[in-house]
Amino acid sequence: QVIFDALAMGRDWLSVQEFNQMAGRAGRPDFHDLGRVVILAEPGGSYSRENPGTEEEIAIRLLKGQMEEVSPVHDFEASSEEYVANAVACDGEEAEINRITGMMVGSMEPVLSDLIAHQLVEKKGTKLVMSPLAKVMAEHFIGMERLLEIVRLTKVMKDPVDIIAELESEDVHRDKKDPKATGSKPGASLKEPEKGSGQKQGRKRKR
Repeated sequence: QVIFDALAMGRDWLSVQEFNQMAGRAGRPDFHDLGRVVILAEPGGSYSRENPGTEEEIAIRLLKGQMEEVSPVHDFEASSEEYVANAVACDGEEAEINRITGMMVGSMEPVLSDLIAHQLVEKKGTKLVMSPLAKVMAEHFIGMERLLEIVRLTKVMKDPVDIIAELESEDVHRDKKDPKATGSKPGASLKEPEKGSGQKQGRKRKR
């Protein structure tokens, strides 16, 4: 059985999805005929002003609530990662890749033209031939933008530790600037590091 001595995680109330996921651990298939879920709701209990409602109100909402449909939206980076993984599984047969991609839950961005443009995939008849770098993407679950950034760094850095540190630093700065920026601009990572003030030095005002 599963016992809920609280209906919040930290300051936030449990969602219907979280509640059902935890409640689903009550009882094991083929071992128990019935799983029991016990909610120890404190009458009038609350956790923060930001999340109004009492525990008994939340308990009723969780018990009567409906699960929301889970439909992930893959950005370019995730889409390219999924696409090359499907290509490996389908031995490069484009029709089969498209069939599997169409069966996946959620939405994916078109990535084939970008993979071909960066010479990661070559189209030969009905098959897609993957380059060694594309196979690295599939083997290590790396998106195209991440892979191209690693390739760029190997040209300016020799120590693998320095490359890893640079990648981690870029991730931190990107997340602070815009948490949704990852994977939004295919190939943007190919740019070399700017020196000084870049193009601004060459501009002159017209009088």
